[in-house]
Formats: sequence, structure tokens, C-alpha cells
Amino acid sequence: MDELLSLLQINIALGILYIGLRGGRYREKLLRSLAELIESKIERLSTATEYDRLAGSDEKFQKRHHTVARWIPELPADRIADIDTVTKRFGTTRKPPMLYRWFRGNWDKHICFTVLTILGIIMTWTAANLGNSALSQPILGIMYGLIALGQFLVSLHVVAGSWMVRHYRDQCKKALNYLETETRAEVFAFNRYSVDSAMFKAFMAGFVQSKDD
Repeated sequence: MDELLSLLQINIALGILYIGLRGGRYREKLLRSLAELIESKIERLSTATEYDRLAGSDEKFQKRHHTVARWIPELPADRIADIDTVTKRFGTTRKPPMLYRWFRGNWDKHICFTVLTILGIIMTWTAANLGNSALSQPILGIMYGLIALGQFLVSLHVVAGSWMVRHYRDQCKKALNYLETETRAEVFAFNRYSVDSAMFKAFMAGFVQSKDD
């Protein structure tokens, strides 16, 4: 009985601790990280007309565009100076990943608090009132199973949340670097074409004039 009550106390404390720790809110951590990345590059990309040309014709470029754009509506408005303009330019119908939506809906907190704390309190009172004699082996097995499940859920959400922040930050960083590199290459190619065209026109104009002379 003492062992069961000790484990239940641990679970109750873990449930309260998990929902109370702001550092455990992986969604906010991810958005802060993404906002820093996007804000550092978005101005250069959003003013380049070549970006629109690539976004409308290059499939690989479009895929990277949506990888970044799906996060724009999620960013806090105070993190980007002109969020309305950026949202229109980087509009997308793609939803953010399901794992992020799970944390955004605070389902991690609801699940962990219910299984660890609420069920923990119920099982504590049940064990204290009934005593060893009334707790049959199947009931004890269920209680220990729920205790293990609660601790597993906390561990799972900690690992999943940490992975989410790291994975989607790296994914967005790679996509932004690709978009920037391709846009710069397109700008360079367009400028070079413009210069070559101007030189060709000037040459032809000089050639025609010398021929007339």
C-alpha cells in the first residue's frame, strides 16, 4: 500500500509540475525560434519580384515556400513589423504540422493532468478508503498500469516537444536558405540578362550607324 501511495503522489506532483512549467510549453518556444529566423530573411525575400516568378513556376521552390509560409499566420504579430503584408505575400492554405497543432490545443496538458493528477487523486482516495484487503489483484494491476501510463505520457510529451522545436526550426531554416539562394540566383540571372540585352542593343545600334556612314 505504501509503495502504491508513494507512486500516486509522484504522479500527482508530475501532473501539476507539467502544466505549471512555462519552460515546458514547446509551442511558444518553437514560435519564438521561427520568428527570429523568418524575420531575419523575410524582408529581402518579400521585396524581390523574382521570388514571385519562382513561386509560380518552380515546384521545388513552391514546396520550400509552403514550408515557411504555413508558419506565418502562427507568429505573434509583434514579432514582424508588417505582418499583414507578409501574410498576404506568403499566404498558404497549408496547415501547420499535426504535432504542433496538438501542443497548440494544449492537449498535452489536458492529457497529462487528467491521467496523472485527476486519476491519481481518485486512486489515492480509493486506496486509502478501501485498504489492502479490498483491493484485489486485478484492481491493483490497473492502478499500477495507469501510474506507468501517466509517467510514460509525460516522458513522451517532453521528448516530442523537444524534437518538434529542433526539427521544425531546422526544417524552416533550410527552406529559408534555399529560398534566399534561389532568389538571389534569379536576381543575378535577370540582371545579367538585362545587361547583356542592353549591350547587345547598343552594339547593334552602333553597327547600324557605322554601316549607314
